[in-house]
Amino acid sequence: MVEVVVDELNLRAQFQVLQEGKLEFICEVRRRGYSMSDFSFSESDRDIDGYDHYYLADKLL
Repeated sequence: MVEVVVDELNLRAQFQVLQEGKLEFICEVRRRGYSMSDFSFSESDRDIDGYDHYYLADKLL
């Protein structure tokens, strides 16, 4: 059985795997923001939509 706990305030979800009522495994996914590097894009490509950050989903086992 898998239980999902969503923490919208901290932008993360936790998946808890239970076997015979005992917790066997936890996987957590977090959304983290990072600033764009100045060297990543030319000025014409950067900030088209007004964004200067990018996001990744970090998976924690």
